[in-house]
Amino acid sequence: MSLAALLQAVRDELRTVMGLPMIQIEVQEDGQPPPGMGGDLYLSVHPLSWRPTSGAEVVLGIDESYSVGVTITKRIRHTPPDRIGREVYLKSLIGFEAIARKIMVAIHQSETVMERANQYIAASQTDDNGYDPILEWLRWSSTQEVPTRRDGSWLWETNLELASETVTIVFSEARRIQQSSLME
Repeated sequence: MSLAALLQAVRDELRTVMGLPMIQIEVQEDGQPPPGMGGDLYLSVHPLSWRPTSGAEVVLGIDESYSVGVTITKRIRHTPPDRIGREVYLKSLIGFEAIARKIMVAIHQSETVMERANQYIAASQTDDNGYDPILEWLRWSSTQEVPTRRDGSWLWETNLELASETVTIVFSEARRIQQSSLME
């Protein structure tokens, strides 16, 4: 439940700060938007890893770390691939950087995201034994520096040679330690 709780909490925070319709920000299995992506911009919140915390030794419990990705997909309109020059490239890069920076600021070490994830975890409990909360928030760890150009298949379309560009922002090191007696 911890990873799902983090994904939902990140989605909720981005819906609050990004000023986009709710349908344009959702949890996905990977960075790809769903078929029928509405609008020219989509933010996919997706899992990247769930693993034991490196170097941690917990007796009678587990120490977990989580990583989450946010992939920005921007639809490209009316620009044939052979016409994309430096000016168009720089304009696109500047646009991605502004969006990525807003996402980074919203999620990096966000108490709101951590608290909301813990609320999702608490709501999922089926007994009165309590739960172990997420103790450390997500931290920004990288942003893809060059947008990836995607063909129509990324947007579930077949007739567009170059249909979109994507950039992924990675947040990692959210941490939860669970006692054996409270494991979900």
